[in-house]
Amino acid sequence: PELVPDAYACWASVITHLAACWPIGFEFAFAGALYLALRLNVEGVAPTEIHWPGRPDGEFAGKL
Repeated sequence: PELVPDAYACWASVITHLAACWPIGFEFAFAGALYLALRLNVEGVAPTEIHWPGRPDGEFAGKL
């Protein structure tokens, strides 16, 4: 079976856009991972510990 030209163009466009957007997504993910790694190594704060202003302090407050 042949592909309809419009369907082929649509999938080619989707693949092209995904390939173009991948470096941008990687940059944001890498920056976040780098921040969490530095926070752990420099400050000794676990990546799962998050400070939420206005939330009470407690055993599970501000934890993922």
